[in-house]
Amino acid sequence: VRAGMQRATDLLLNLDLAAAQAECRRLLALPQGEAAGRFCLALVALAEAEDAEDPTPELERARALVEETIQAGQTLESARPCDAELKLLLGLAHGSRAILEGERHRYLEAVRALRLAHGGFQDALKLDPRLLDAYYGLGLYHYSLADLPALLRPLVAALLPAGDAALGLQQLTLVAERGSYLKMTARMALFRIYAGQEARYAEAYALGGDLLR
Repeated sequence: VRAGMQRATDLLLNLDLAAAQAECRRLLALPQGEAAGRFCLALVALAEAEDAEDPTPELERARALVEETIQAGQTLESARPCDAELKLLLGLAHGSRAILEGERHRYLEAVRALRLAHGGFQDALKLDPRLLDAYYGLGLYHYSLADLPALLRPLVAALLPAGDAALGLQQLTLVAERGSYLKMTARMALFRIYAGQEARYAEAYALGGDLLR
C-alpha cells in the first residue's frame, strides 16, 4: 500500500492525473488498501479542481472521498490501534477535510477537522518517532496557523494549539530532506511558501531546480 501511494503521489506531482487515478484504483483493490485508495482518489479530484472552470463537481467528489477515507480508516484503526502509518493517513484526511470545509466557509467544522489532523500527526509520531513524514502535516499546521489573518487568531487560539511559522518551516524542511513518501510533496509545499509568503526567492529557485530533475 505504501509503495502504491508513493507512486500515485509522484504521478500527481507530475500532473499525470490519469495514471495517478489508475494507481489509486489499484490501491483500492489491495488488502487493507481501501482508506489509502480513497484518499488517493480525493487528491486526484482536488488536482482536477485546480484546473476546472467550475471546480464545484470535483470539490464535492473530493469531499465525499475524504469522508469515505475517514470512515474506512477508522474501521481499520479499531483493528490496528497502534499503526502509526494509519494515524498519519487519518491525519492527512482530516487535514484535507479542514481545507474543504474552509472553502465552504464552515469554519467551526474546519477547526474541528484541523484539531483531529493535529492529533493524528502527534499520535503517529508517538507510536513511531522514525515516521518523519508525520512532520509534513505538523509543519503545514504550524505554518498555516501562524499565517492566519490577525482577526481570526484569537478565535483559533481558543480552540487549537498555537502555530509557529519558524517551527513549521523546520518540520517541512526535515521531511523534504529525509522523508519517505512525502519528501517530494514537502519540497513542493516549501517551494510554494518560499516563492509566495516568505519571498525567499533564491531558496525557491533551488527547490524548483530539484523538483524539475
